[in-house]
Amino acid sequence: MDLTFIRDRVYRQLLRFPNSPKVDAFDIDDAVNYVQDTYIQLAALKEGFADYITTGEQTITGEKPKTTDNTTYTAAYKPFKYGTVTVYVDEEKKEDGFTINCEDGTVVFGAATTDVTIDYTAHEVIDKADLASDIYKIEFIRDITNGLPGTDVAFVSSDDTLFKGVQETDGKLYFREIKAGSVYRFYYWKKLPRIGTAAGEVLTPEIPEQWHDLYWMGAVAQFIPDYLAVFMGRLGDFASDRRDKTGQRAYRVKMIW
Repeated sequence: MDLTFIRDRVYRQLLRFPNSPKVDAFDIDDAVNYVQDTYIQLAALKEGFADYITTGEQTITGEKPKTTDNTTYTAAYKPFKYGTVTVYVDEEKKEDGFTINCEDGTVVFGAATTDVTIDYTAHEVIDKADLASDIYKIEFIRDITNGLPGTDVAFVSSDDTLFKGVQETDGKLYFREIKAGSVYRFYYWKKLPRIGTAAGEVLTPEIPEQWHDLYWMGAVAQFIPDYLAVFMGRLGDFASDRRDKTGQRAYRVKMIW
């Protein structure tokens, strides 16, 4: 079932309801993608994985950090590894008069200060999109340096500092206390591509065809709220089916009313 057929089903269903709103193809396309992003994506559980070889921490010596006010100095790399930052002013080591923010990668002085240099060690950081462009949610990570199945790697998705492992924050992956050359395999749920006719979009939903009716049911429910219960019942069946097929890697679908 492709987008053309989905649109047709939406039109036909809307005709069955009195006082249904007048919609065009663009309205239906927007509704279809809203349904996918809000409901179907959460339950789809389309599996993917990507491997990454770590480069490890990097130690920087004698960097002149950027500043615009001679008070806040920002290093080229972050986050700092705790306890590794040494601050110099006029080539003399300083012990006070400043505050180090390891997460932001900054050194903040209490008064304007010039000729500042720093030595530090920074944790490895990459953009999540550089790991894989279709990541919807990272589920878990394994260290496969010594082969499969590998060992679990600590992983958090928050702003909280993780002592050792991988942290995801604001679209970036921070590798903390991890040895260079380690091979990590990231297991994740894939993003479903947008349904449409523009470049880079697909016409046919990338979930099993037996569940394509979710798209027209969900779209109808956006225009006729009374139809929402029918759609949610079908969505629940889909979520149960996907959990059964993905086993322990599945997570509970979030129902949004």
